[in-house]
Amino acid sequence: MGKIRLETEKLYWVFPIFLVGYRDSVHGYNFTTVSSSYSLGDMVVVGIWRFGNALKQIRDAGCFTVNIPDRSLMREIEVGGYNSGVDKFGIASELSYFVSERVDAPVIEGCFLNIECEVVEIIENDELPNYSNIIAKVKGRYIDENLQEDGVIIRDLINPVLYLGDGHGRSYRYLK
Repeated sequence: MGKIRLETEKLYWVFPIFLVGYRDSVHGYNFTTVSSSYSLGDMVVVGIWRFGNALKQIRDAGCFTVNIPDRSLMREIEVGGYNSGVDKFGIASELSYFVSERVDAPVIEGCFLNIECEVVEIIENDELPNYSNIIAKVKGRYIDENLQEDGVIIRDLINPVLYLGDGHGRSYRYLK
């Protein structure tokens, strides 16, 4: 088997999709769809479009939530990913949330896992002018009660939406 060069403007190699919830100065609370992140201990790093409404609002508020959906929220995932500067909770009106007790951001109830985050630093680099990295400290976590037993996650029941995309298209995958 040989290798050939892959010419594409971008490549996302199977990242879990999540909804970032944030306080919005125009719409009250809002969310956006993101696929670039990692976590270590109590740190979360989110890669996000530098010029979007979400980053501006998160920069102003200093906090956000990470909300992990399953495939039942595919419509909401699309709403969050393809609209900017609008009331996405208004468009995805069946999506409910409550405001976190630890950060001023929405915890999306339809998502099976939620992480409350406080911004530590936002990194921007002129070599990568379109993206920002938000480094955040985890302030708390929620999980659907049926997905844990005695404080331990029942891993076989976790089924996030995985994203694969390049300059030619996108696709979603599921673990089960």
